[in-house]
Amino acid sequence: MTVMSWASVRLTKVLERIGARLRFSEGLLGIVTALGADAPEVCSAFVALLSNHHEVGLGVVLGSNIFNLAGLLGLSALVAGRVSIGRQGLWFNGGISLVVSAVVVALVLQWISVWSSLVLLALVLVPYVALTAMRPRQIAKLKLPPKMKQFLGVAISHVHRDAWKRENITHASWQDALWATLSVTLIVGSSIGAVNSAVLLGSRWGVSHTVIGMLVLAALTSVPNVIAAVQLAREGRGAAVVSESLNSNTLNILVGVSLPALLIGFAPPSPSIIFAALWLLGMKIVTLFVASHRHGLHRAGGAAILMLYMFFALVIFLWK
Repeated sequence: MTVMSWASVRLTKVLERIGARLRFSEGLLGIVTALGADAPEVCSAFVALLSNHHEVGLGVVLGSNIFNLAGLLGLSALVAGRVSIGRQGLWFNGGISLVVSAVVVALVLQWISVWSSLVLLALVLVPYVALTAMRPRQIAKLKLPPKMKQFLGVAISHVHRDAWKRENITHASWQDALWATLSVTLIVGSSIGAVNSAVLLGSRWGVSHTVIGMLVLAALTSVPNVIAAVQLAREGRGAAVVSESLNSNTLNILVGVSLPALLIGFAPPSPSIIFAALWLLGMKIVTLFVASHRHGLHRAGGAAILMLYMFFALVIFLWK
């Protein structure tokens, strides 16, 4: 896990430099760096699914999404005292994240087909990424209804609000391509070892695949994300924390579920998978509600989110 975490942090920094060289906006840069930080969860889920451990694979994705809400937002609020982003920015990022989660959960529960989910996700994510890549002055030039244009302009400005606080990033070089290749290789190799070891030890110690996927691997593979979010919160970059958290959840569940479903398919969901999928949706709604306070997400809201995760972990641990 140490190697995986180190490789994930290295990959995130490389992608950040490449994005900065390409002059990505703050919002788009957040999506790119979230992809690097999500690599351990996604790779672990892929390895488990390809190894026919469906309960473990889906458990890693769903469990890490739930853990990320608690760690990236709840813990960050407790440590920093407040995680703040304008309501428009929160609703813009959070609304997209919630819709993506709902579509993927419907896919996991086999309420819709893989192709139907891909069409729905494309209709949501293509405009989202395009808008996130823009800057506020570009939003003002779009031919949209005035109220929608005003909302999007404010939302995008909230996403970009912390851009001036970003530390100077050195330009990308050819060495970054080598680091990216090495990092991905280490993450994949570590994921194979982590999943196989966890399944083997779980079988030896009598620990269920549900606990292994949703609690053990989900938490361990999310460590880089949590560390980065807490650091951003302590720097006062609330917009970056919220963007990273929600983008991380969106990419995690999208790449970790939709792509494997397209390539290898899923077995019918178990009761624990159904519970985790529905809990994720409910917990995300609660998180967006408490974070919508006009002063941002305070310690009380952060504690509430952490308590929701602890209750979830207790139920999964005691699941028979």
